[in-house]
Amino acid sequence: MTRSALNSVLLVECLSTTLDFGDASFDVTRAGGEVTLARDARNKVVIRQKSGLYGSESSIEGGVVLAEEKTGNVDYERYLSVHWDEMSLPELKLSSAPVKVERRYDKGQSIELGLEDVSEYRVVYRDGVEASFQRRDAGGFDFSFSTGFQGSFWKEPDDSYVLKFKGGLLEPTEEAERSRSKFIVSRSKYSGFLLLLLEDAATVSLA
Repeated sequence: MTRSALNSVLLVECLSTTLDFGDASFDVTRAGGEVTLARDARNKVVIRQKSGLYGSESSIEGGVVLAEEKTGNVDYERYLSVHWDEMSLPELKLSSAPVKVERRYDKGQSIELGLEDVSEYRVVYRDGVEASFQRRDAGGFDFSFSTGFQGSFWKEPDDSYVLKFKGGLLEPTEEAERSRSKFIVSRSKYSGFLLLLLEDAATVSLA
């Protein structure tokens, strides 16, 4: 999968998502029933789900009315469109291939691997530790950390997951690399995908 194949981005639970198209950049946040796309503090659009059609409420997606409230000049339509119905996460459909898609996560938030069609997640933790999670097939990823921790996981025919990893044991004095993996593995009770619970704040790039 190449970077140009990234044609949509889900607005999952995270602090914010930045999409850089080279000649334009948008910072996107989702809070409750609102999605905000901002080029800067003075140029942004807030999108809400509403029932009924009033004034500037003009786009209907899956029977849901999306109302826009613009401040300044955002001009996002030639780069992406917002798709959002009552049953799904908001999704940004990309008209142009972005140079970079980056999410910011707080400690304790999680990445649901397999939920979206992403070939790689590149993680940079607040303390500088880096990690890569690369898709190996429809139900698995290979991962490696700058600390030396590495491994893979995949889905078995019975819908269970197998996790394999390796990495040297640390001495109690090795404070700088005390947490070699920096994530806790869980599983979504709704989708069945693996959840990687982040043990530190991190910036995650999508490819």
